[in-house]
Amino acid sequence: MKELAVSYSDEKGQEIKLTASDIVEYISTDSSVTEKEVVQFLNMCKYLKLNPFLKEIYLIKYKDSPATFVISYQTLLKRAEENKNFDGYETEVKGEIPNMSATAVVYRKDRSYPVKIAVNYSEAVKTVMDRQTRELRPTNMWKSMPEWMLRKVALARALKEAFPSAVGNAQVSEFETVDPETPEPVSG
Repeated sequence: MKELAVSYSDEKGQEIKLTASDIVEYISTDSSVTEKEVVQFLNMCKYLKLNPFLKEIYLIKYKDSPATFVISYQTLLKRAEENKNFDGYETEVKGEIPNMSATAVVYRKDRSYPVKIAVNYSEAVKTVMDRQTRELRPTNMWKSMPEWMLRKVALARALKEAFPSAVGNAQVSEFETVDPETPEPVSG
């Protein structure tokens, strides 16, 4: 892979320089990431002014599947809070597994109606194949904190819809960091 690099300032004015080698060696979850995927990731970081070393954005790749760029949940929340039109949010989780649901409402000062998103546990829970039983089971985060995780899914989706320019078309992770146990990118 030829040496590609981008330089830019993040939202706080901190100068960031990223090279293709940095991405392959330190950021990507798989060394088979292609040059095209690295270029796209470098440009996404620059365009959105995100720093992958601060876990604001991830490049996730598993074997032969295409790479996915995932923005951290905390980055999206921070971007929403910094927007002059942000007017708060509410979340609510109801029920028990498997009938649990979460609702998030995001308010903007410049809109007449809030963004309201409801999410069911069954559509949001992230699972992995248990190596012994060969059955799907919730990832560790979903097993230990299902209400918290479902709340974050609903809020991430509502924030992304309320502030679509905050992260472009990148996926949003419900985690502060990406769950290494999850075999697929976490989307929101």
